[in-house]
Amino acid sequence: FRPASTGLVPSTVAPDLLQPANALIGLTASAGIVLGPALGGGLVAALGPAGAFLVDAASFAVSAAFLLRLRVGRSAVERVRTGFLGELAVGLREVRARGWLWFTILAAGLWLFVALAPFQALGPIVAERELGGAGAWGAILAAYGVGGLVGGLVALSVQPRRRLLLAALVFPLEAPPMALLAAVAPLPAIVVGCALAGISFGVFEAMWSTTLQEQVPDETLSRVSSVDWMGSLALLPLGYALAGPLASAIGVPAMLWIAAAASLALPAALLLHPGVRRLERRPAAAG
Repeated sequence: FRPASTGLVPSTVAPDLLQPANALIGLTASAGIVLGPALGGGLVAALGPAGAFLVDAASFAVSAAFLLRLRVGRSAVERVRTGFLGELAVGLREVRARGWLWFTILAAGLWLFVALAPFQALGPIVAERELGGAGAWGAILAAYGVGGLVGGLVALSVQPRRRLLLAALVFPLEAPPMALLAAVAPLPAIVVGCALAGISFGVFEAMWSTTLQEQVPDETLSRVSSVDWMGSLALLPLGYALAGPLASAIGVPAMLWIAAAASLALPAALLLHPGVRRLERRPAAAG
């Protein structure tokens, strides 16, 4: 869904509205993170677990109905198909041709592996042992969603000349919740840290999606986005699998400190890449 939707957005809005459109998409996702648990709890209370799952399943049909109402505009709908391997080769070639693109995908994949996976796997353990249990972890995740809402609003209101540079500059805001969890800081401090991380994600996601849509030709955009998602997520399952055994070997705090350090080192590496620093947005007329 996500690679296809990345390629679909430029076909449904004018070029100068790409960033606001991506920001609004991020806003709705963040709103779901904030409101979803409360809605889910209400559904379970009213309908029971089975009924709640049925409503969940039906929501996908509603989403599909909305997608079917979309009217595709400036991108060609029909293209010559070359088969799976041929289209994969095109996507890889487009990525290799852009240093800023493959370097950012590499950094994102390493961050998901070294930082996000340990945070998501070990954070609930810290919450259970030190912060009071599931309620504390729920507050931490809700704060991330609230931060995402703020990040989406920021992305709606700014139009930086160098979007990828801004994305790299906000990336280090992902580090505070990991460091605060490692230090077993008070819950309010961790919640604030997670809100900052959510702001980082909201801004980064809008800037990154818009950069792809502006810099990559429409006819290869979804394929490039597929390579982006594949490369970014490739190591995440391994990160989840290793988080527990490594935490048993070196301790949960050490793993979280490593995650925090990676959240600072990887964006610093991005900023060292001249393509990331210098890439400028294209005029709207250029698409």
